[in-house]
Amino acid sequence: MQSKHLLIWFNDVSDPFYKAAYWQLITPIYKEMLHILEAKLGPVNQDVATTLNNLALLYESWGEYEKARLLCQRLEKSSNNPGQYKHFHT
Repeated sequence: MQSKHLLIWFNDVSDPFYKAAYWQLITPIYKEMLHILEAKLGPVNQDVATTLNNLALLYESWGEYEKARLLCQRLEKSSNNPGQYKHFHT
């Protein structure tokens, strides 16, 4: 499966888990997804930025604000559109 299709598929199937607050189930998968995407696409890529954003939101939901903040810093470097993700409360 191509990286883009993998990301779309995972975002689709993980949405019910996120809405049900089963963050502990999907966080390790997001971390692995991030690792795969960075290896295949490099650190500056919109799909990598989207995954960083989603993982930061998960950490924020858990109250892990320092982890979310660190991902936000990486997000600004990974996005082709810095400043695009401004909804964090960290």
